[in-house]
Amino acid sequence: MSPKIAIDLRDYELAAVMVIDLVKHSGRDKGEVREIQEIVDSTFEKTSSKLGISSDLTWKYTGDGYVCTLVRDSIPKLLEFLSHGIAGLRAGLARHDQQFRMGVDIGLLHLKENLLTRSKEHFDLPGIRAARLEQAASPSQILCTTTVYDVFSPHCPNLFGPAPRTVSTKDREIVAYEIIPADYSAIRKFFREFFYPSPPQSTIKMLRSKILVVDDEAMSRAALESLLSSALGKDYCILSASNIEEAMAIFEPGAFAVVITDLFLQGELGDVLVQQVLQRDPEVSIIVVTASCTVASEAELVDSGVVMFVPKFLGGDRLINCVKQAIQQTALRSSAPVDLLYDAPKQALYLLNKAARLFKRILAPSSSEGGVACQMVQHKAKQLVSKFIDSVQFGVELSQATDQLLKRLESLERLSNLAISAEAADVTKFLQAYFADVQRVNRNLSIIDNVAEQIGPGTLANIYSGLFALMVCELIDNAVEAMQGTGRIRVDVQHLKTRNQFHILVSDSGPGIQEDKQKTVFEEGYTTRGSGRGLGLHLISEAVTALGGQIRCRNEGGAVFEILLPERAPDEFVSAARKAVEKRGSAI
Repeated sequence: MSPKIAIDLRDYELAAVMVIDLVKHSGRDKGEVREIQEIVDSTFEKTSSKLGISSDLTWKYTGDGYVCTLVRDSIPKLLEFLSHGIAGLRAGLARHDQQFRMGVDIGLLHLKENLLTRSKEHFDLPGIRAARLEQAASPSQILCTTTVYDVFSPHCPNLFGPAPRTVSTKDREIVAYEIIPADYSAIRKFFREFFYPSPPQSTIKMLRSKILVVDDEAMSRAALESLLSSALGKDYCILSASNIEEAMAIFEPGAFAVVITDLFLQGELGDVLVQQVLQRDPEVSIIVVTASCTVASEAELVDSGVVMFVPKFLGGDRLINCVKQAIQQTALRSSAPVDLLYDAPKQALYLLNKAARLFKRILAPSSSEGGVACQMVQHKAKQLVSKFIDSVQFGVELSQATDQLLKRLESLERLSNLAISAEAADVTKFLQAYFADVQRVNRNLSIIDNVAEQIGPGTLANIYSGLFALMVCELIDNAVEAMQGTGRIRVDVQHLKTRNQFHILVSDSGPGIQEDKQKTVFEEGYTTRGSGRGLGLHLISEAVTALGGQIRCRNEGGAVFEILLPERAPDEFVSAARKAVEKRGSAI
C-alpha cells in the first residue's frame, strides 16, 4: 500500500492564472523588446491601480510572454482586469505590430518565493492548463477553462463565445471557451451620447428614413404629421395611421427611426401597439404623446419598451427636439450594449432618456444669463454625469447607479431654482443624502457635520440656499480626492445672527495645501488632478464674491476652507438667478 502524502492547504491560495504569449516576440531586437516590456508593465500597473487590485496582482516576464496571477478577494475582478487591460495592451502594442494570445484558469496554487528574484512562483495544474490553452489559442484570442466559464458566465454571459471547443494539447485534452473582453471605450461612448448627443449620422437616416405617427383623432394626427413634415421632411418620410391594425400594416422593421403614438388608441392603453412594434424591431424608439399619464400606465408602457413621454400640447420646437433625441436613441441602439449591462434594458433606456433630458434642462441657461450661480449648478451636474459614465463597467450595479444619477439630478434641479428660496429641509436632506453617498463609495471615509442642527426652518430662507449646498458639496469632493478616499471631513455651519452672516467651515485630515499655493488655489485652472480640471474652487470663489462674502483657506491638520456669507443676496444676483430659472423652464 503506497504511503499517503499529507498536503498542507494553508500553503495554497485560490488564484486566477493568465499565461500570455507575445507572438513572434523573441525575434525582435533588444531595444524594441524593452519598449514592449515597458508597455505591458505600464498597462498592468495602471489597470491594477484603477481597479484597486495592485496588492493582489503579480506578473513575471518569461522571455516570450508573461505569467500573471490574481489572488484573494480580487479574483472576482478577473474579467474587469482583462477588459480594461486587453484594450490597453492592444492600443499600446499596435505601433509595434505585436500580437498576443492568452490562456486563463482558476484553481489552487502553491506560491513559493524564488530566493534569487524574491518573486512568487508556482508550478501547479492551473498554470499548466493556462499555458496549454495559450499555446492552442490563435493570435488575439483568449481561451479559458470550464472552471472560469462556470464561475463568471452566469454574471457576464456576453463576455464568452457561444460554444465550447475541445483543445488537444501535447499531454491532455481541455474543454475551452473563448473570452471576449468588453470594449469599455465603445460602452462609455454609448452612454456619453445620451448626455452629449451628436447629430444622427447620414447612414442612419438612409437606413431608417421613416417616422410613423399613430393617433385615432384625425385633427391631432394631421397637425403632428404636418409639424414633422415641415421640420424633418427633407430627411424623413412621415407616415400616419389611425389604429393598431393600420400601423402594423405600414410598419417595416429597420425602416422606421421613430414611432409616435397617442397614450390611448380607441379607448385602450397603447401598450399593445408598443409590444407589436418592438417584437418586429427592438431597436426603434417609441414616443408616447399624452395629455395625462398615471404612474401605473407609465410603468406599464415603460415595461413594454417606451423610451419617452411628451405632453400632448408641447410646443412645436420642443416636440421636434424630442423626436430628434429619439432618432439619436435609435441610432445608438443599433450597437447598444445596454442589454449586456442591465437586467431590465427597456427600463434602463427610459431612465437614461429621462436623466439626459433633465441634464439638458440644467445646461440650458448660458453663464451670461445665469451668472456664477448658473455656472455652479452646471458644473456640479457635469460632475455627476462624468462620474456616472466613468463608473460604467460590468459588475457594477448599473441600474442602481442610473436611478441614483436621476435622483441626484432631480435634487440638483430643485436646488438650482435659485430665484425661489429652497426650504431648509430640502437643503438639509440633499446634503445628508450627498454625505451618505460619498461615504458609501469611500468606505474608509467619515463625514462629521452639524448641518441638520444649524439649518432649521427659516435659517436659509434666502435666495442662495441651493448655492450654499452646492458649495459644500464641491468642497467635500475636493477633500475626498485630496485624501484619496481615506480620512475624516468635518462640516461646521454657524448662523451668526448678530452679524447677519453665515460661517461655513469645511476641514479634512488630508495633506493640506502647500503654503505657496494657498493664494492661487482659487484661480481658474488651478488643479492637482490633471488638465481640464480646476473649475470648482474658482467658481466657489466667484460665487462668494458675487454674494458679497469672503473665502480663504489654511492648513490645520489638513486643509481648511472658511466661507463668510451675508444673509441676503444682492439684487443683481437675484435677477441673474431668476433669468436662469426662466431659461431652464423653457427647455426640454
